[in-house]
Amino acid sequence: MLEVSKSGSAPYTSLSDAISAARPGSAIEIADSGDYDPVTIHLNDDGIPLHGLTLRARQGMSPTIRGFDTVGGLMAVGVQGLTVEGISFRQVQTGLDLAQSTGVVTDCDVNLAGIGIVLEQSSFSLRDVRLTGSLAYGIAGFRSGLNMADSVIRETTGAG
Repeated sequence: MLEVSKSGSAPYTSLSDAISAARPGSAIEIADSGDYDPVTIHLNDDGIPLHGLTLRARQGMSPTIRGFDTVGGLMAVGVQGLTVEGISFRQVQTGLDLAQSTGVVTDCDVNLAGIGIVLEQSSFSLRDVRLTGSLAYGIAGFRSGLNMADSVIRETTGAG
């Protein structure tokens, strides 16, 4: 497991560095409730696709990925079996931008995004995901599959 903490109490202080070092099937755990910069999940530093990657908050922690000047809080491109758990995405153009990928998003909040979640040729399950205050759409999908359970879209100024 690769641990990340802004305070320096873990081997990595940024999500980008942990993703670069990850291998297929790795788990990246965020060990604090800090604010993190947006990230892209695609290939590691060796050019290997990060299939089976898990990005999760440590139990009891509430990390946030934020930054409205960027396209996506988390962009995943061509990643099969991605799991994202317990992370908030705030003040980004797109909370999660999931392209040509598959996986599960669990217990996440997406607040004040232009679009909460974009699926492009992807298949994902959303479980206990809260999309609040999106400016355009809660979820936008293009040639994608979506399974939602115990999730909510509310207070969007555009469509659901």
